Amino acid sequence: MQIPPTPLPANLLGDYPVPVIPDPLLWGQCLTINSQMMTTIEKVNRDKADIRKAEEARQK
Repeated sequence: MQIPPTPLPANLLGDYPVPVIPDPLLWGQCLTINSQMMTTIEKVNRDKADIRKAEEARQK
């Protein structure tokens, strides 16, 4: 008998906000946007790591 896989948590599947890039883009705004984007990338990488762990556990 096969057990259905456990669904991934919703927080791992949600979208992250993309910062609005103003036009014209000023230097100070560029630094702020880069910081926001790096934070988002870190969150996405954490989510991907959690998904990999869930997939490894599912395959056991």
